[in-house]
Amino acid sequence: MAFAFLSLIAGINITNPVANPKWGPLDADGLTFPLLRLGSTLVYDPTSNRIILFAGTSSDEPSGNPRLNDVWVLTNANGFGDTSEWSNLIPTGGPPPVRNDHSAVYDAVNNRMIIYGGCGAVPTSNGCLMTYGF
Repeated sequence: MAFAFLSLIAGINITNPVANPKWGPLDADGLTFPLLRLGSTLVYDPTSNRIILFAGTSSDEPSGNPRLNDVWVLTNANGFGDTSEWSNLIPTGGPPPVRNDHSAVYDAVNNRMIIYGGCGAVPTSNGCLMTYGF
């Protein structure tokens, strides 16, 4: 199991609930992080051992628009073996709408992230349902 906490700190904590049931930091030396954010979602793909990060809100956005619509993947998310690395995914067909404060789950059968609700370009809640396939 791996979770990333990127709201106010750029850190990643991991655990293996079977072999070593305690939390510990992932070695992030030399790791390039996405913009710090809050209101984003993270899902874990156990088959590929990766964390997928979608959207959120950031005060560090260079364009001045705090709402994000980017998708990032952390490979080797559990930190065992190979080096972990963040990469920005560029979707075919254009980026999804900006989104923050939404919910998401990973659908392992169909290799996709399912995203529900949150706030878009206008800061009101909506019932939008989106999928992001990999």
